[in-house]
Amino acid sequence: MKISAVWCSLVLITSFIITYSSPSVAMANSLEKKVDNIEKEESENVNKKEKVEKEKENLIAKQNETENKIEELDMAILENNQKMTKTEELVTSTQEKINELKKEIEQIKKRIEERDKLLKNRVRSMQQSGGSVEYLEVLVGSEGFVDFIQRVSALNTIAEKDKEMLNEQKKDKLTVEKRSDSLQQALSTLEDDLNELKALKVELEDKKEEKRKVMSKYKEKEGQLETSLKDIEESNDLLRAQKIAIKQEIKRNKEEKRKAEEQKVKERELKKQESKQDESLKLKDEKNKPSSSSGFSWPASASVTSSFGNRSMGYHEGLDIAKGGVVPIKAAASGTVLKSYYSSSYGNVVFLTHKQNGQTYTTVYAHMRNRTVKTGDRVSKGQRLGKMGNTGRSFGQHLHFELHKGAWNAEKSNAVDPLSYLP
Repeated sequence: MKISAVWCSLVLITSFIITYSSPSVAMANSLEKKVDNIEKEESENVNKKEKVEKEKENLIAKQNETENKIEELDMAILENNQKMTKTEELVTSTQEKINELKKEIEQIKKRIEERDKLLKNRVRSMQQSGGSVEYLEVLVGSEGFVDFIQRVSALNTIAEKDKEMLNEQKKDKLTVEKRSDSLQQALSTLEDDLNELKALKVELEDKKEEKRKVMSKYKEKEGQLETSLKDIEESNDLLRAQKIAIKQEIKRNKEEKRKAEEQKVKERELKKQESKQDESLKLKDEKNKPSSSSGFSWPASASVTSSFGNRSMGYHEGLDIAKGGVVPIKAAASGTVLKSYYSSSYGNVVFLTHKQNGQTYTTVYAHMRNRTVKTGDRVSKGQRLGKMGNTGRSFGQHLHFELHKGAWNAEKSNAVDPLSYLP
């Protein structure tokens, strides 16, 4: 939701003119009509506020959905990490098994190689001696019966050893084949586990990226909601303050009107007196006239750096007055402080409501360094409001001064060129 939309949805009290003259039925009807219009606008503002609050509820509901989604992603990431840990353990176990199989196969192959070498030497020896050994040769070569028996026993022992060696050789070769099959199966399992681990890592990164996007969207919506609520609250505060200030001004002007009527009665009585007294009253009235026709004075002793109207950055609803150093800001006319606060756009700002010749005016003093008056204060013309500063949306020390013929509103439709009212 844009800030301007919130401000526009909460339009402040429209400007109105109250002319203090002799009481009449037409004037009473006009005032009643103005009250009816204000109440109608207030009713419309209530409806707009309800719509904004409904939108706030929807945003909160969406935020709850987002939080549930984030929790779901966190659980998925945790489960993915657990799977990865388990798969990594399987990979480590398989690699250890493969290393043991390779070591065992190497040892068996070494024994087979040694037996092959020994058997080849024995076959070569038998071939050189003309074949197998006969008992007759053993008998002829013996020196006696005892020697013969010993030779026959030795021959049988050699034959048994050869047979045992061959059986062991066969057994080791079968073992090598089985271990090789187990090794191949372990390698295949390892490859599958590694592929699964790779897929889990890709899935994990996808979940993390999805969570990052959801979090980013959540933060963006949260920021928009906070900004909207802040703008609504600030607008409502200004609306209430402006109502109070205008009522105070109306009350003050009624009192002034009452005093003025009493004064007129006294003047009518004085007119009955001698012409000398009449002449004295005329001189007194002439002396009490304001120095300027508008009743406004410059809020600061500085130079105008940006005037009212169109400029490169858009329409400018006031004057920019700038000067270095410590520059006091003064009330352009007597009035009531309808609002004195810090605004994100105006910075330190003071709003004053005035009555000049029966007309309501509002002046705005923005970007001040500090404020020396508070909401509800009654100020006199020339009274210090603060010091020139560079707060809020400001680029360099200056005073942004606005003059509204009527009440201030979000569209600033009542803004007039201050230069037309300043001496």
